Amino acid sequence: MRADLDGKNIELLISNPDIKRPGGFTIDTLNNFMYWTDVSLGTISRADLDGNNIEVLVNGLNNPSGLTINYASSKIYWTDYGTDKIQRADLDGMNVEDIVAMNLSNPIEVAVYYKGSKIYWTESGNGTINRCDFDGANVENIITTDVPATNRPNSIFIDEENEKIYYSIEPSGKQIGRADVDGSNKEEIVGQNRLKTPRDLFLINKEIIIPTKEIQSSYSVNAFPNPFSNDLTFESEQFISKVFLYNSNGSLVYSKNNIKDQKLTINTSAFPNGLYCGVLFFENEVQTIKLIKAN
Repeated sequence: MRADLDGKNIELLISNPDIKRPGGFTIDTLNNFMYWTDVSLGTISRADLDGNNIEVLVNGLNNPSGLTINYASSKIYWTDYGTDKIQRADLDGMNVEDIVAMNLSNPIEVAVYYKGSKIYWTESGNGTINRCDFDGANVENIITTDVPATNRPNSIFIDEENEKIYYSIEPSGKQIGRADVDGSNKEEIVGQNRLKTPRDLFLINKEIIIPTKEIQSSYSVNAFPNPFSNDLTFESEQFISKVFLYNSNGSLVYSKNNIKDQKLTINTSAFPNGLYCGVLFFENEVQTIKLIKAN
């Protein structure tokens, strides 16, 4: 289902038999797909953002749960608490491989940390939050809850800009916690007296609002290379007046006014890896472009 950010205009997009017990869910903002896991069907599927063109990408899984997209490597990552594995595949579901397949206990949610080139996940079986490199190397435990048997971390979200991880704990702990990306400086953000069974969570930057949907413009604009590394170039058939770049948290990381040129190259070597939104202004139009920084 989907709705406006204020909860209005609820729409049913996909229903039984195409979906039975959805677990993880994520949006591919670059290619305009939504992906989800189905615990009952043992599948990973995707569809257009309006629910059309459903594709089953991976089947034969046990209990697939959390799901995320790693744009730096063009991969989907997921947890399977039935087989106690972290796995990944191409965005079309091809080339499935195990990333971490030993010493896991009910892995639930998974997230990408681009700055550190790490995958993070929660384990409800032993009350831990862990991480590893994108390829599964260098597995390390960074957080263990106070009472692992009952205080089980569930959802996890990474704030790239402030280098923080946010996580939910249930059923007994019933809190939203926060820590540095290395697991230090743990703190309780929302306490037990205000929660029942916290599950999924995400952050919305309320201070800076930027376009997240590409605007259909009459002007042809190229951004290359994309993904970019040390340099990013915008080129258009019309004169560009100004350019803003926002990171995935909605913070402005670059701006230039009074350009009055059809081409602009930006040195992006100091930009952290991750998702960006480019906003280009013309005389009478504005156009947004989704971008990825990946070294």
